[in-house]
Amino acid sequence: MDIDKTSPQGLTTQQARELAQTYGKNVLAQKKKQSLFLKFLHTVCEPMFLLLLAASIVYFILGEPRDGAIMLVFVAAMIGIDAFQEHKTDKTLAALRDLSAPQIRVIRDGREQSIPSEDLVPGDLMLIWEGLKIPADGVLLRASDLCIDESSLTGEAEAIWKSPDAPASQDHWRRNYCYAGTLVLSGSGMVRVEKTGQHSEYGKIGASLEKAPEKRTLLQTQTDRLVKTCAIIAICLLLLVGIITYCSLPGLSFQDRLIQSILSGITLAMATIPEEFPVVLTVFLSMGAWRLAKKHSLVRNLSSIETLGAITTLCVDKTGTLTQNQMSVERSWVAPGKA
Repeated sequence: MDIDKTSPQGLTTQQARELAQTYGKNVLAQKKKQSLFLKFLHTVCEPMFLLLLAASIVYFILGEPRDGAIMLVFVAAMIGIDAFQEHKTDKTLAALRDLSAPQIRVIRDGREQSIPSEDLVPGDLMLIWEGLKIPADGVLLRASDLCIDESSLTGEAEAIWKSPDAPASQDHWRRNYCYAGTLVLSGSGMVRVEKTGQHSEYGKIGASLEKAPEKRTLLQTQTDRLVKTCAIIAICLLLLVGIITYCSLPGLSFQDRLIQSILSGITLAMATIPEEFPVVLTVFLSMGAWRLAKKHSLVRNLSSIETLGAITTLCVDKTGTLTQNQMSVERSWVAPGKA
């Protein structure tokens, strides 16, 4: 059907059902979550964790199970910290996704009714009013003193007065059009839904963010380089000390000389590996994430804290990012006898 020619009676239940099968739910597609095992595997594959695991294995080989167990405890603790931080951030972001209106008034089957906002389909006649966060994009058909805050999309603090009689335009942010994710400050109106879910302007922004490639931070790059350097030095010392030890024990059998040379090489090589570094690094980054959380800032990746601390200039949008674009009452005065 042609959604641009919706009847004043609205869609029928059958039409809405068919359109829902075509366009899907009015929800933003969420990135598929990694399983707990994949998260664990991703964390363990970091060079610093591989360094600690290698150190623990060597300690067990050398007959030092206590030191090896301590290394494994450190690894488990750091994995737990990373998992907890990621879980807390994901939980907060999931709550932010639920800010859209759970119910919306529409005209269907010739009568006004309330439906879940996720059931909106293109062609629906949607009613909007003061205080509502609009759940879909659409053309404004009727308005009464309608003023909308579009700062969540544009970053502009100034509210937009909407009118169905505004000149038609294909530009973004037109005055005869309403957008998902924006807030109705005053007035009311009727909107014919055109775009839902990922097809809305709000959904396109979310989709572009999901596709953004994740680059390794400066800290991760530097720690990778440090681990590689330590590994090369350790291998060189292992070979050098092993050869020297083997040559300095001519009186022993071949098997005893080989064992002694390997153990001596491993022992000295272990001394060059900074096992404490990843532990200290994780602890201090976690402290930074905790301090930022007290300032109402979310940290999705602990390594990004070091990158943030190294910047000299930070360019951000003000409205909706640093400020809420809302006024709050700090103090009130009431005349005597009027309270």
